[in-house]
Amino acid sequence: MVQQLLSGNILSHLAYVPDDFSGTLLDVPVGTAVFTEKKWRSLSKANITCLDYSVDMLEQAKKRLDDCEHISFVQGDVGDLWDVKLRGKEITINITYQM
Repeated sequence: MVQQLLSGNILSHLAYVPDDFSGTLLDVPVGTAVFTEKKWRSLSKANITCLDYSVDMLEQAKKRLDDCEHISFVQGDVGDLWDVKLRGKEITINITYQM
């Protein structure tokens, strides 16, 4: 039940990203990419960086998306985001807090 609610919430937010998006996206935390795989695959013009603290989660995401040349993977802590090397990419960070 919780997974279904979370999946629906994530997918509804991803619908706002147009299919022809050609900018840079940062997926934090990517987890296993189970909810984002389909959308990330469809955004072949985008430059997507997937970040996760968990090596295991990141490896699972890599297995799902490793054949996508427009997606890169970085292991790191979101708390140290300012210090994480994102392969020289300039990114825009939008942080949203919900209460």
